[in-house]
Amino acid sequence: GVVRATWEGDSKLEKPEYKVRYGNGTSLGSGYNYNAIKNIQQQFVPGKATHLRQYGDYATATAEDNGLYYNFTLKHHSAYITFMPYAAAGDSHDALASCKLLRVKIYSDKLMYGNFPVNDEGYNITSWSSGNENTGITLMCTQNIQAPTTGTSTANIPISASKDAAVDNGAIMVLAPGTYNNVN
Repeated sequence: GVVRATWEGDSKLEKPEYKVRYGNGTSLGSGYNYNAIKNIQQQFVPGKATHLRQYGDYATATAEDNGLYYNFTLKHHSAYITFMPYAAAGDSHDALASCKLLRVKIYSDKLMYGNFPVNDEGYNITSWSSGNENTGITLMCTQNIQAPTTGTSTANIPISASKDAAVDNGAIMVLAPGTYNNVN
């Protein structure tokens, strides 16, 4: 992906280092001080979550001048859940292995999506809102996202025939970092 860096004050990059923020930033005041984690996310290709930034991936770094360019390594701060469904051995194995995953929806006792405060060190969450049955995150595992609540989209992630094969067909969801209880 492309990393977009912005800096304040200088018309040219002349300092030995700059702070870098990567994410789905929003401004609810002055500056880029919130990261937006979306409640409806989509993964187009099995095992490849190429759109994590737009759904809430957030990372920081310090870009350092090495004489030729600014070098940095992003440190990611959002939480990620990878779902790797597979058909276990048993009477229903063949039927399950011919299915595809359409969507995954999870709920928790804490809010998992929304606008969360961030800074150059990561998330700056001083208090956490409680969740409820209407605050879940939905991951659409589809080729298109026509109607995420009715299920009319085309499922695109196959249910793997074995646990080992499931590693290649993972579906990845972004959520706010923290400890969750009562996840369902």
